[in-house]
Amino acid sequence: MLGLGTAPMGHAYVGEEIAVPAIHAALDQGVNYIDSALIYDDAQAYVGKVTPTRRDEMFLITKTWANTWEEAEKSLTSSLKILATDHVDLCHIHNIGALDPKKVLAEKGSLAYLIHAKEKGLTRFVGVTGHFKISFFPDVLNTGEIDVMMVVQNFVDCHLYDFRSAVFPLAKKHGTAIVAMKVFGGRNVEGTSAPWGQYPRPGSSQMPKDLLPDALRYVLSLEDVNVALTGVYNGQEIVQNAGWAKEFTPMTAEEKKSIEEKGKQMAADWGTRLGEAG
Repeated sequence: MLGLGTAPMGHAYVGEEIAVPAIHAALDQGVNYIDSALIYDDAQAYVGKVTPTRRDEMFLITKTWANTWEEAEKSLTSSLKILATDHVDLCHIHNIGALDPKKVLAEKGSLAYLIHAKEKGLTRFVGVTGHFKISFFPDVLNTGEIDVMMVVQNFVDCHLYDFRSAVFPLAKKHGTAIVAMKVFGGRNVEGTSAPWGQYPRPGSSQMPKDLLPDALRYVLSLEDVNVALTGVYNGQEIVQNAGWAKEFTPMTAEEKKSIEEKGKQMAADWGTRLGEAG
C-alpha cells in the first residue's frame, strides 16, 4: 500500500550515508515498492548499493523517458547496470505528457520496446506515468499493454489534474493497477530549476506538515488506488510514513468530502504548476 520514492534523495544528492540506510529502513518497515528512474540523478546509484543483498525483497521500478525503441533500450540497459540487477519488476514510460504519443505507440516506439523487454525478462510489467496532459493517456491505455499507471493524486490536485474522473475508469477497464504519486503535492517550486519544480531542498514540502497524515490517508482511501508513493529525503521520513500507513483506517465519505473542500481552497494557490492539465 505504501511505496518509497527515491527521486528527492537522488535530486538532492544526499549521499550514500543517508540514502542507503533510508532504503534499508523502507524494506525493514515492509515497504518493498521501490521507485527509481535514470533521470533522478543519484537515486539509482543509491538503490544499486542495496540490491546485491536485498533484491528478492524488492518490487523494483525504473522508468524510461523516451519516445523511441532505441532511446528506451538505451535507458533500460543503463538503469539495469546502475541498479546492479538483471531485471526490474516494472518499467514505466515516464511522464507521457512530455512525450509524443504517436512516437511512443509507433512500431519502433518506446512501448513496443518495453513489450519486447517484458518478453525477454528484463521487466516483469510495463507502465506509464504522467504529471499532466491527461488527454495523452487514453490511447496508451487502450493498447491493453499497460499493467500499471502512476499519476498525480492528492486532495488538492484532484481539482487541478482530474485523472480520477478522466482515466481511472479506463485503467480499471483494462485491469491496469493505479499508483498515486505527489501524495504530498511534490516540493515547493521556489528557488529551483529542477524538472517540474519538485525537489529544491530537503524539508520544503508543498503540503503543510500538519496535513501530511491526512493527505496519505486520503489517497489510501481512494477505492481504485493500489499504492501510494511517497518521496523522502531520509530514513526518518519513510519510517514516519510507514507508521501512518500501518495505522490507516479508510476515510468516510463525509471526511473525504471535507478534505476535498479544503483542497479546493488550496488549489488556487498551487495552480497547474506541473504543466497543462488537458
